[in-house]
Amino acid sequence: MNNTTKPIQSIGELTMAAARILAANHSRLTDPGDSSTKNTEHRYMVFKLLDKAGHTHQQIADSFKLERSTVTKGIQKIDDWMRIYKDMKGTYQRLEILALNTL
Repeated sequence: MNNTTKPIQSIGELTMAAARILAANHSRLTDPGDSSTKNTEHRYMVFKLLDKAGHTHQQIADSFKLERSTVTKGIQKIDDWMRIYKDMKGTYQRLEILALNTL
């Protein structure tokens, strides 16, 4: 993330768009207590998307009511998983293209 660039899209806008694109339940996606595998994967993708859009890890954490370190670790995990699972990488790339270019 470039610290000199202010995000154009809000966390709320991007999270709603991500839920729609991923066909995920928005309330489950944003619920830090929901630890189902699919929702965790999607949540980490949203963290990465928000980071890519210019939001700080602290802003993301505050929005999801989490610790900043949880966001950082989530982004690291999704990066690792995308190196292993090509279908997950494709899902994230689709999410990024659609969410960042359609709002």
